[in-house]
Amino acid sequence: MRTIPDTYWYAGIALSCSLVCSVALMVYLSAQSLTVSRIPISLDLRPFPVLKGSGDITIAAEGVFAMDSLTHTVLYEKHADLRFSPASTTKLMTALVAQDFYSPTDLLTVPAISTEGVTVGFEEGDMVTYRDLLHALLIPSSNDAALILSHHIPGGTAQFVEQMNQKAAELGLIHTHFGDPAGLEDDMNYTTPRDLMRLAMYAWQDPIIRTIVGKSDHTITTRNGKSYRVFTTNSLLGTYGITGLKTGRTIGAKEVFISVFPYKDRQIFSIVMRSNDRFGDTKLLIDQMLSRLTYLPIPLEVPGRMP
Repeated sequence: MRTIPDTYWYAGIALSCSLVCSVALMVYLSAQSLTVSRIPISLDLRPFPVLKGSGDITIAAEGVFAMDSLTHTVLYEKHADLRFSPASTTKLMTALVAQDFYSPTDLLTVPAISTEGVTVGFEEGDMVTYRDLLHALLIPSSNDAALILSHHIPGGTAQFVEQMNQKAAELGLIHTHFGDPAGLEDDMNYTTPRDLMRLAMYAWQDPIIRTIVGKSDHTITTRNGKSYRVFTTNSLLGTYGITGLKTGRTIGAKEVFISVFPYKDRQIFSIVMRSNDRFGDTKLLIDQMLSRLTYLPIPLEVPGRMP
């Protein structure tokens, strides 16, 4: 009888072990697959905005954008990606950059400045808190407040504007550029309705900015005893429940307005740019949207958690 060499026995044992290991690996992977497949799926019935009815919304402003803040659904857009001058809505970015540098009680001395347009009328040598300057920037849209804030950071106004453009890049505002902190330079300041919406919604998340833009007036008292009363440029504040946000106007930009108001369990933001009647266009936009706006429960698959 022939005998099987020992090397064959060893080869056979090795092959058997290999097969056993392979089968064990397959069983393990199968078990893992079954475990993953048993992760529960829940349906989130989130109210989703829909404009019912037929016909177009007609707004005269050259750039228009409206959005539901909860779902980030675009409710209406017109020339959303064309570039326009933002005028004083630039000051939202000015405020965001200033928030990175100053504390509310910081005391700033007014330098020798000269600017056009809306000003509080600060005089050289006035000592004003950052908190009051931020109110001056956002309520009456003060150009002198913008220059004072930009003057006092290391590197001055030029560095401040650089920081504005850097933050624009960080926020993904790819069609936006700033040339000055007040929004006066129409040729150097530009954005799109879509970019401006992103900026507005980001600024709205800052509780200090959100509170200030909802005020109708504010009294500024300087450390050297002077008092200045400022009033909002937002003529629709309180109408439709509007709680902000920012106005702008220059010859090149015409009229610009960002509004925000609560609706059901969310906020609705709207923007009109290069308008001949920013408040009239905004009212018309809101009226037409709300007359057709409804919310449907759209089921969204949301992965559940393992018990």
